[in-house]
Amino acid sequence: MPTAGSCNLSVSARDAGSGGFISIPGGAFTPDPSSQVSYAGLTPPFDIRGLTYDHVNGKWLPVPRQWVMPDYTRYAYPAQDGSIHVVDLYTGADTSVPDSKALLGYLLAVEPDGIYGAPAPLDLVRVGWQGGTTVIEQGDYWNTFVVGEGVAYGSKDSGTVHDIDRIDVRTGSVQPWFRSISENLRVVGTDDHGNPLIVASDSRGGSLWLVTAPSTSDEPSGQPLGRFLQDPGTVTVVQGQGGFWIESTTAGLFHNDFAVANSSFGFVNSFTGFIAGPCV
Repeated sequence: MPTAGSCNLSVSARDAGSGGFISIPGGAFTPDPSSQVSYAGLTPPFDIRGLTYDHVNGKWLPVPRQWVMPDYTRYAYPAQDGSIHVVDLYTGADTSVPDSKALLGYLLAVEPDGIYGAPAPLDLVRVGWQGGTTVIEQGDYWNTFVVGEGVAYGSKDSGTVHDIDRIDVRTGSVQPWFRSISENLRVVGTDDHGNPLIVASDSRGGSLWLVTAPSTSDEPSGQPLGRFLQDPGTVTVVQGQGGFWIESTTAGLFHNDFAVANSSFGFVNSFTGFIAGPCV
């Protein structure tokens, strides 16, 4: 069991009503009927799934964490008409964002500087809160993007070569960050400093890395957080209690404790789903 302090970690499966809390220490899951929430919009794209628990206001939100402002003041969702709507969490006002149809409903992340989406496999686009679109990156053969802490990371493949690049969302500059010729790569989140958390996997399983600097070899420059003994499916991560909480849709919930030298995953619970918020 991890050495994290006492808290409750919010988790959910894909559907409304599936949310609840895993108590730390102990690891017991308690379902929460108040997680029966939904929105009248399009299904989330890519691997963006699950609910969010708004620990600031004490309520469940019907959208994934990526669609919620970091300060829990509002969240966004793709409406049926292809526009992006924003809900104010204090007033309840639901408004359409000007020019947001440019994202075609492919909503990636909600950040202080605007709403990010990938309306085409090759594009990363930002729509400002008052409208106006900015094409941040276009033309590379990206598979997925992750946006957070003022940066974005894109994954792409070229034959047997798999790359992760860092994208400055202010300038659009692209910096190679990590390459593998033996494992598939995908970014599953960022830490509090904007460093990527990368899953490197093959048929034998996968490893989760915190990659803090550009890597020039097939071994990431950073800290290994642990290894999955099977395909981890979709992985969600949240920082807290001296390390990271790691949820896999195939393997369950784990914790990595930075305070323990060379620590790996500590198993917490077999719940397979998505992290809905920090452990508080």
